[in-house]
Amino acid sequence: MHPIAKPILIGVAGLLILWAAAILILNIYLQSEAVQTRLRDTISREVGAPAQIRQTYYTPWSGLTISGLTIPGLSGFKFPILEVQKIHLRLDLFALAQGQLVVKSLSFLSPTLTIRQTEPQNKPQAEPPEPVPANESPVLTALPSDHLPGDASGLVQTQLPSSSLKPRQQMPPAQIQSFHVENGRAAFFNTNGKKILQIEGVFVTADLLVKKQFEGSYRIARAALWDSINSRDFSGKFEWDSGHLSLPDIQATLADGPLTGQLEWLPDNSFGFTGQVANASLQKLIADSGVNANSTQGSLNAKIALEGMAGKPESFHGTAEVNLLEARMEPIELIRQLGELLRVDELRMLALKNAEAIFSIRDSRVTVEELQLTSENLMIDATGTAGFNGDLDMNARLHVNDKLRKETHGLLGKNFQPSETEGYTHMPFSITGSLDRPKSDLLDKMVGLRIGQDVGGLLKNLLRTPQKQKNKPASEANSAP
Repeated sequence: MHPIAKPILIGVAGLLILWAAAILILNIYLQSEAVQTRLRDTISREVGAPAQIRQTYYTPWSGLTISGLTIPGLSGFKFPILEVQKIHLRLDLFALAQGQLVVKSLSFLSPTLTIRQTEPQNKPQAEPPEPVPANESPVLTALPSDHLPGDASGLVQTQLPSSSLKPRQQMPPAQIQSFHVENGRAAFFNTNGKKILQIEGVFVTADLLVKKQFEGSYRIARAALWDSINSRDFSGKFEWDSGHLSLPDIQATLADGPLTGQLEWLPDNSFGFTGQVANASLQKLIADSGVNANSTQGSLNAKIALEGMAGKPESFHGTAEVNLLEARMEPIELIRQLGELLRVDELRMLALKNAEAIFSIRDSRVTVEELQLTSENLMIDATGTAGFNGDLDMNARLHVNDKLRKETHGLLGKNFQPSETEGYTHMPFSITGSLDRPKSDLLDKMVGLRIGQDVGGLLKNLLRTPQKQKNKPASEANSAP
């Protein structure tokens, strides 16, 4: 060994030992109760709710790591608002030595965000609110706007548990140069606890341009609306500027068809969205909603434009258009059962030559401005409303031509009226109930009797195989009047 090599190796080994000892001392300090309490209080002040942390440690390759961050939600709701498996912070040590808090990289690993909308509380305006003592913390009703896009507090209106936190101390503002989200998830529930939207596989990368202005990209593996409409492979660019979120080029896939759109979210919690989907598979779309779609064929084109204030459905307004191409599908249960009753194949399976609908959205309901389904021998048109709560109130008409009336041996001709379409007659009927259980008076008008609106039960009785009557005991037969 060279004479100078030995002291060099001893010096390097000494530096490594000192470096390892420094990391060990730093981890012991970070895991002390005082530091853990101070860190929990700081996070609690920032998010407006008591935070729970499982562990904090430091490694040279990932920086400062916060493990097992949990922010509890509403009492009686089993899901916490936020759960994060790990948070990595890489700090600029030179800036920290100068009294500046510069986060070179902030990474969230497997975060889960769960939001439940609450009913708005009407507070009396006659008496001013009582002042909160300096040593007490008020009950916070929303997450702060500088931590959720576009002041998501207006959307969430989540009442968080109160916490006895100390007054905020003056701390240097943190400057985040870049942040990342890996494998995130989110779920949104309505006031009844029913899941409205679920998002899975979220990956976000963003870099700081100027103060409070970020630019980056995102990927979302799957988004499910009402557990029925499933969109996949979201991707695109985004810009964030002091609460203004812009997604100018949304790209996704809906039922094997391309979905594109744009979203603008403003700091006052208002939003604007436009989207369109082309050549979406009807079979795939219906199968994703959990319905048997083996006999369904065709494709769907749709457009939507929607604006409003998040969390205020009464402010939503917009339009939507839907068009089906070469569609072959089972009709709604009412029409299908009618085809079973009358033995008309065209009512059992609709082969549509034309199918289109135009909707408007306003006043907490969807208004069907125009809906028309046309097959070879019949037509159905309808107008009406569908409330955001699922209630239906629609007026419809069934048009049939001479050929179809002959196939039914006159059953479809008695109560029909002349139609504006040559060679057709029509009969008006109504559709009420809900989206989950629609009801109609179509059969009542066709047979001229008051059967009732629950068509399913009637047809089951009509189509049921007769049952043999059981022999009664002689004692019961003799005693019967």
